[in-house]
Amino acid sequence: MDAHVFRYLLQELRPRLIGKRMDRIYQPWSGVWTIRLASRQHLLLASHAKHGLLLLSPSKPDNPEQPSSETLWWRKRIGRRKIADVASNWPGRQAAFLLEPGSEWLLLDIVHGLDLRQELPAGFEEEPEWPDLDTALSHSGIFRTYPQMTPLLRSALAARDRQRAKELLHFLRFEKPESFFHCTSASGGQLLSAWPPGDQLGEDWQCRECSSAEEAAYYYGWTVLQAYYSGKRELEREKSRALKKTRKKLDRVREDEERLRQMASLYDRGLLLQTHLYCYDPHRKYEAVEVLDEQGRSQRIELDPALTYLQNMEALFRKARKGSRGLQQVARRRQELEREMEKLRNHGPGPAPSGLAAADARFPREKRDAPKLPPRLKGLQVSIYLSEDNFTIVRGKNKRSNHKLLSQAAKPFDMWFHAQDGPGAHVILQRDFAGQEVPRRSILDAALVAGLYSYQSLSNRAHVICALVRDVRPVKGADLGQVRIDNTLESMVVELDSSREQGLRLN
Repeated sequence: MDAHVFRYLLQELRPRLIGKRMDRIYQPWSGVWTIRLASRQHLLLASHAKHGLLLLSPSKPDNPEQPSSETLWWRKRIGRRKIADVASNWPGRQAAFLLEPGSEWLLLDIVHGLDLRQELPAGFEEEPEWPDLDTALSHSGIFRTYPQMTPLLRSALAARDRQRAKELLHFLRFEKPESFFHCTSASGGQLLSAWPPGDQLGEDWQCRECSSAEEAAYYYGWTVLQAYYSGKRELEREKSRALKKTRKKLDRVREDEERLRQMASLYDRGLLLQTHLYCYDPHRKYEAVEVLDEQGRSQRIELDPALTYLQNMEALFRKARKGSRGLQQVARRRQELEREMEKLRNHGPGPAPSGLAAADARFPREKRDAPKLPPRLKGLQVSIYLSEDNFTIVRGKNKRSNHKLLSQAAKPFDMWFHAQDGPGAHVILQRDFAGQEVPRRSILDAALVAGLYSYQSLSNRAHVICALVRDVRPVKGADLGQVRIDNTLESMVVELDSSREQGLRLN
């Protein structure tokens, strides 16, 4: 997250945070913290030199079943305390909350994480000095003296002519942006900017214009969490490790292939000795002999002085035959490794680790055992499915589990599916955050499950409705599973295929 967006994000959040009570803190992944506020909002902090972020969100990532010792330590020290004030060191991308009672400062650092201090560092809230344009452009290490000269800003100044670069510096120093930009590239890169970054981006980039820093941080933050913490980062690391390992194997095979090729070439040398056998005593030992090749050129062949002429000739033939046999085996092994390299480059090493629903859909999914159920699903009679895009789909098996699935286990932004105009199972497609887009085939997978476990199961097609969980309410006093739908996202007709449903179901 760029420091200039961080600056305005804190300005927008400050009046909304002051006076709020921090209920509890969670750590869904290493380096990622979720602070639940009393207003049912969640402050998310990810500490990372490149992918650090801060955002306020109505939803939160799933938490591990057991909190870590570090999480319990933080819960004892900041739980149930109010935020009395908010301070900002925006060039360093740091925020600080004054906690009451106790008058301690909770420091939120996008790079280094959380810290608890009795007082803030000297000059924490001071506005930074700004360099002139010539200084900003002439020194590569300008950020050490002026931390607000971020890589994104230096790139923007270099991409503009002198007048426009000067205007950008003046704008950031004295004015406030009306729009913020969240940009993504086809290769997976992304950035967050407080100015239009078009001049410094390639053609494969697309930018979303947001009306506030909070909105831009929301889209950026959840994209980062999904990409780098919910499975894709681990997949990329696994793919990189697999590629490196396979590349080393291929290098060794190629070395072996070259060595065996040299051994196989000894056949020609042995043939020359055989051709000139009549010229030398076959039982005599020589250090070297002079022979004529097929072109009539003289060649000197070094021999093992411990062996006779005949023994040297036979040894050369043996090594050549061994090299030829080895070349056939090594060639097959090299082809296997080359195919493996190509597969890794195109697809990756395999499916996402268990429990990571937001894995990259480019990698093929293989059948795997069911992951451990999150706490909110334990004790419920449910079936778990995994779509081809690695979205988790949950189906209730009876009235009670249907009711609990909707009222307790599902998140407000999850998608709910049910047979239209008749009884059937409640089906939930889990999302990681409210703005997450779900591929069409995953939506159809969830609708297929809802259709197969409904009154329409014996038909070839089923009519299914879809809504957000927040728009589906249990009817008070009615039988379990009876609901009222405030807003329907879609009504669809799906082809029923029980074999496909079996293929999606986890063991």
